[in-house]
Amino acid sequence: SNAKDAVAEMEHCKKLGLKGIQLGALPNGQGYPTPEDDRFWAAAIDLDMPVTVHVLFNRTGPRANQPTMKYPKEDPVIMQRLRR
Repeated sequence: SNAKDAVAEMEHCKKLGLKGIQLGALPNGQGYPTPEDDRFWAAAIDLDMPVTVHVLFNRTGPRANQPTMKYPKEDPVIMQRLRR
């Protein structure tokens, strides 16, 4: 997927009468924002389409099959932060 496809899908949603969209990943399909995404955000403003983000946002790459959150005892970094 890319930002061009995301804009086309958003335009389709608008034509269907939907009032907003929900993102599961960045429009560019990568795990980080790029200038390519600017086209998507500009289209969202032009189309007056509010954008929400799914709770499992951007679950791509090596994290895709891992839990979104770990229990604190499973992650030593979290435990260190809790001790502070």
